[in-house]
Amino acid sequence: MQHLIDTLLFSLATVSALMGLVHLIIKVKRALHYCAAAAYLSQAGTLGLRWLMNSGLASSPWLAIAGPGAILVIAPSLYLSSVMLLSEEKRLSPLHLLHYAAPLALVLIGGALGPEAAAPAVGAAASLALLGYLLAAVLKNLSLLRGLEGRARKELETFQVFGLVLTALSLLLAAARMAGQELLYSLALLAFSAASLAFSFARLRNPSLKAFGLQENARARREPAPDPRKAKSLEERARSLMEETELFKRQDLSLEGFAQALGESPGRVSGLFNAALGTNFRSFVNEYRLRAAMRELVERPEDSILDIAFDNGFNSKTSFNTLFAKAAGCSPREYRKRRAMKG
Repeated sequence: MQHLIDTLLFSLATVSALMGLVHLIIKVKRALHYCAAAAYLSQAGTLGLRWLMNSGLASSPWLAIAGPGAILVIAPSLYLSSVMLLSEEKRLSPLHLLHYAAPLALVLIGGALGPEAAAPAVGAAASLALLGYLLAAVLKNLSLLRGLEGRARKELETFQVFGLVLTALSLLLAAARMAGQELLYSLALLAFSAASLAFSFARLRNPSLKAFGLQENARARREPAPDPRKAKSLEERARSLMEETELFKRQDLSLEGFAQALGESPGRVSGLFNAALGTNFRSFVNEYRLRAAMRELVERPEDSILDIAFDNGFNSKTSFNTLFAKAAGCSPREYRKRRAMKG
């Protein structure tokens, strides 16, 4: 049994380290990627230290305090990355960095009291901190769920399931640590790490929930709807900007970037799409992308369908095909064939 646990600890430590590196080398990085990298690299450290202790390869008393220290990095990192995923914040602020003061305090306490004396209390505190941060993330998600409908709600509900599973496992970690059950603690740590990695793999398949209008919907609930008398003018300006500049061709186009080009606040533009137009920013952009793609499928018969999709701002073949079929009632290939037959 112990040999199996040690093998799993080493394997998950390796996968966690690789996942952390993926978040660091991803081309377009935001604050959430740095926080996610910190979480998974720290998770790799926690698992690796546990493996070293169990296997007897290292026996320094400082290992007993280093593991909880890594957990104290995991806790705020998971919380901040989840919050930033939903809010689309791009940078870490000094307030965010305060969350990482606990590991530094841990080193100071360990140095003052000695690792053997400080390890039990620090281990319990780290497990409780992880539980507290995950509960905070779950409550944050619950507040965002209110008022969401359709695909955005479905995506956040999936996000919430992972949060609840991780919270339950963190509770088990805290209980095992405080009860001194080392085997149960190792098993809970393995389960927690596997669940967090599964969530990260799922998130990497859809790196940002903005594709489903989540941020716009959440922001619209905080911002007042635009004055109906001014909404029409704002809509005309938005459509003129999109048509004249073809901003929709940019794969990285965001609500913030579009609002800046329009000379308005993101909240005001978000309110326009959600309240006045009955849609969201992503759907508004995709309307132009699909229209251009339909035209170019006929005008560029020698070009591949995927090239046309990417040239018009789509960054996924699957999403393009799905949205196209919904709008046109057939696949892009069938659409091109029908239009060619009509001459």
